[in-house]
This record gives sequence, C-alpha cells and structure tokens, in this order.
Amino acid sequence: MKTFPTGLKAKGEMVIRCHLLAVTLDLPARAMVMNMKQFNGKFGCCYCEDEGVNPANRPMLRYYPYTATSVPRLNEGMINDARKAATTGEPVKGIKGACPVVVLKYVDLPKTFVIDWMHSVLLGVVKTLLSMWCDASYKKESFYVGDKMALVNSRLQRIQVPDYIVRQQRNIDDHKHWKGNYCY
Repeated sequence: MKTFPTGLKAKGEMVIRCHLLAVTLDLPARAMVMNMKQFNGKFGCCYCEDEGVNPANRPMLRYYPYTATSVPRLNEGMINDARKAATTGEPVKGIKGACPVVVLKYVDLPKTFVIDWMHSVLLGVVKTLLSMWCDASYKKESFYVGDKMALVNSRLQRIQVPDYIVRQQRNIDDHKHWKGNYCY
C-alpha cells in the first residue's frame, strides 16, 4: 500500500492530506481485512480479547458477553499480536497477521473499524425489538402492541418519505421479512 505522509501536491502549491476516520464492513469482510478470526471463532471479537462462549447445542454460534474481567482490545496489543502471529504462523488472540491499514497514520484498529450498523443494529436489535413488540407470545407484557397492529399499519402508511428513498414502508405485519432499510 503506497502512502503519502506529506500529502499530495495538486495545482501548484495546494497540498491535500486525508486521514482514514472509520471503516464499516460486514463481519466476514471485517475479519478478512483485519486479518483475524471471524465473529464465530475463538477470540473473534475485534473489541475485546475474550475467547467467547460457544453453547454446546449451537456449534456455529459464539457470543462475547461483557464480564467484569473483559479486556478491551487496544491498538498496540493488536499490532504486537499480529507481529507474533506473523512470526509463529499461528493466530494470537484471534489475530492471524498484519492488517494492511496499520501503515496509515492515525489508525487505531479497534476504533477505526466501527460497528456494522445494518447487520448489528437494524437487522439485530431493531428486528428483535419488533418481534418482541408484535409476537403474540409476549401479549401479557406491557410493551406488546400486537393488538394495535391496524393502528400501527395505518400510521406507517401515512409516512411521507423523501423522494430519494426508493422503497415505500411496508405493513408491520410483515416485519419478519423486512430488509435492513425498512428498519430505520
């Protein structure tokens, strides 16, 4: 990767400098670019150094619950682990080797690679909340709105979206089939 530490000269004396502020990728792409194990592998979280929990009945699932002993990943630690992994040929705390963006100035790996908004928030948290609000198995809970679906649907259909948004809002009855762009 070629870098220009003093900037690029353009049109005579003008110097252009830029910095990479954030990178957002889906989880498999993030693992590939960061050269580390995927989210479902041991030490696959790019924000902490926890091994993760793998339930016996779900072998492809791994999650990383916060505990008082959770250790956050730090840039220097990730760079050192990458050096060790490159030397030994074995992953160190999930890091398989060097990440190509570390050559850029001001990059802090855990801070630069931000949470994937669409998959983590919209298709994760928002769809979970929608399911809980609408699913009849929660009808005894105070947050349940499944008995007010007609009202919710009529209000959703009255929303006037800007013309640059191509998709029109769908009924909440169909929330299980919503794509990420219906959830914001």
